[in-house]
Amino acid sequence: MIRSARLWVVASLLGGVWLHTQAQTQPQVASGLIIQLKPTPAEGSLATPTQVQARFQRLGRLAQASGYTAQLPWRHLSEHLVSMRVPTRLSPAMQKKLIDRLMASGQVAWVEPNVKQPLAQSVSSPDDYFYVGGLSANNDAQWQWWLKNSAGAERAGVPGFAKAWERSTGTGRSPGVVVAVLDTGYLTHADLPSEQGADARVLPGRDFVSDVDLSGDGDGWDTDPTDAGDFVTATEAATTRFKELRCGEQDSTWHGQVISGILGASSNNNTAVPEGVAGINWGVRLLPVRVAGKCGANLDDIVAGMYWAAGMTIPSGLMGQQQVPVNPNPAKIINISFGGSGSCGNLYSTAIAALKAQQVVVVAAAGNEHGAVSRPGNCADVLTVAALNRAGFKSSYSNFGPEVFISTVGGDPGPFSGFFDAGSWGAYLGDTGLLTVANTGVQQAGADSIYAFHAGTSYSAPILAGVVSLMLDVNPTLSIDDIKRGLRASARPHVASTLMGACSSQNPGRCICTTSTCGVGILDAAEALAFAANPVGYQPQVSASPITVDPASIQSAMVSASQDRPANVVQASSVGSSGGGGALDVTALFGLAGLLLLAGVSSRRQ
Repeated sequence: MIRSARLWVVASLLGGVWLHTQAQTQPQVASGLIIQLKPTPAEGSLATPTQVQARFQRLGRLAQASGYTAQLPWRHLSEHLVSMRVPTRLSPAMQKKLIDRLMASGQVAWVEPNVKQPLAQSVSSPDDYFYVGGLSANNDAQWQWWLKNSAGAERAGVPGFAKAWERSTGTGRSPGVVVAVLDTGYLTHADLPSEQGADARVLPGRDFVSDVDLSGDGDGWDTDPTDAGDFVTATEAATTRFKELRCGEQDSTWHGQVISGILGASSNNNTAVPEGVAGINWGVRLLPVRVAGKCGANLDDIVAGMYWAAGMTIPSGLMGQQQVPVNPNPAKIINISFGGSGSCGNLYSTAIAALKAQQVVVVAAAGNEHGAVSRPGNCADVLTVAALNRAGFKSSYSNFGPEVFISTVGGDPGPFSGFFDAGSWGAYLGDTGLLTVANTGVQQAGADSIYAFHAGTSYSAPILAGVVSLMLDVNPTLSIDDIKRGLRASARPHVASTLMGACSSQNPGRCICTTSTCGVGILDAAEALAFAANPVGYQPQVSASPITVDPASIQSAMVSASQDRPANVVQASSVGSSGGGGALDVTALFGLAGLLLLAGVSSRRQ
């Protein structure tokens, strides 16, 4: 059926922009505790009934030492990592009391509260409608500019996929590289591959959302990773449960669909239908791992999803927990486009180290509070990405700091179509955001397939994950260290300016990046693939001199305000507090015959 092109504008940060308030940096209530057990000879590796029984007995003793019965619902996340759920929510004071009791037992290595974590060949140039220019072949400034090549100060921040595709579109090997999308789940779209399709580029995933009352689909862990919607009604938001989670009224974000579209929208498949977008990797195999429902994701669900996606075993045998079948299609790359405030913590550190040992690359978004990098982006051995404007300076919202590995475009919308948090300079220095797939559904998914502009470090993350997947298509023998070395060697220098100040806590909005605030430089896709093809003999072709970006509009911006955002207020945070992620959902609909603006803003998803 021939359909007219439908285009919505949706600016959505780190979980689509996640708006951050003072309250969100405070300690959270927890649903339980996550415990790293010290190994004992009696339990071994839980390979025999006797060893499993010994584990049962130890967990019973730990529960009783904490003041609970031995019949608490325990869940294994790995051989020695267990999640203990409790019947009532734990206040920060009670968390500390229980953690102290457990540590005093001498049986555990560490304990963390389980809190919610909030939530982006032969043919080398695709013919997809919005890639080639949509209504006008010269309309590159509006449509999929983020996939085009760098063009001086005009597109200094883009990674340059058009050139990279001359070396690989991701279809050089069969089967394609597997990228796991840990997010709100998978949602079909006319421009996304289908699991039943001839290319079979969507693999059987899993649902790891354990809170039935927040899952949206009425059950816990199962084999269906479909996005059931993460909307929160006004009635729900008014309840004690949702207030405890600082979870306000909002529409569904369909966040996982957007990440999938950036990574792997069906490309070079335009026929007579006047619509369609391109994705980064034309042969990528997407592994949907649903970890987030209403109000975000539990830490134990996230880590379980990470282990499963990497092909690792999640032990069974506790309190009726059924064995989770090992993932037969282990991911080489895991994309995490959400985060929380606070330090990395033992849980993430343990999981990321285990994945590194399996040579699984973890890519994470830096966050969208124009402040400190959120977790797990602030963990060691994560490829953390900050968001740049089309011109190459830091996007107004993007977090920054020494934990950032590299930067790339994430969109930086000005105050068009109702966007209300554009910074003081948004009207002068904003861009349109990143165009890809979207859904019309407010609560339940709509049947119509549309396209939308999005912005946020959420969407910078799959751009980096997409480049890494293309590197592995060129050379599947690359190790994590090789990939990091290649990205570092091939990065372009951060842009310079004679007018805009450097990024700092005193100047946290639109600003000029340095290697200490935004990583090794600007992601260069073509050069990264050149390294992958010849890791030993690679000679960088990128200029060592930064591009100076001093658009005339910056002078007008500086007349309106001396800088884009005021200095950040330094606030104390704690392990287990939430933050970073969500959606700046600003909506506008474009028809072929004319322009119809329908603006609406949703609240932050936590």
